Amino acid sequence: MSTLINSPKSMFTTIIRFPLTRLVILSAVLFYVYVSGHIFRGQYSLGPILNVVVVLWMIGIALALYVGFVKAVELRPVSELSLPGMGKELGLGLLLGAGLYTLCIIIMMIFGVYHIEGLNDWSLLLGNLWMGLSSGFFEEMLFRGILFRITQEVFGSWVAIIVSSLAFGCYAHYQ
Repeated sequence: MSTLINSPKSMFTTIIRFPLTRLVILSAVLFYVYVSGHIFRGQYSLGPILNVVVVLWMIGIALALYVGFVKAVELRPVSELSLPGMGKELGLGLLLGAGLYTLCIIIMMIFGVYHIEGLNDWSLLLGNLWMGLSSGFFEEMLFRGILFRITQEVFGSWVAIIVSSLAFGCYAHYQ
């Protein structure tokens, strides 16, 4: 008589729900979407607006795959992407991020390592917007949404902070 514990389906479920397996699968899926989107974008001579559209499409696909994986494999609601309160948190995050970035620039200006020598045309911003959207989303999804969250489940918040910070620091150093 076979038990549910020894069934192949149960073994597969156990393996796929294992934290390291989830980390590898989600990271690989995210990496695939990121790379394939950039290969597609690089193969065609797209203008700045179409580059942004491609990146937004990549982000949409990555979010859909993430939500599907979390619901199907982890069997939990995707509370980290919930819409209630999103506006307030997004606004606060943007304000805090802009404030910290400004503070860093001011400190560098005080120490003489940063100088503003002129202003570029605003259209240059549009040409590079796709890079900021792409790197910002995929880095946050990988290092906070996947690595931090899964590490936190297993080891707790402090270890998750250390591991994700070290991983991001190593990644940023070699960029």
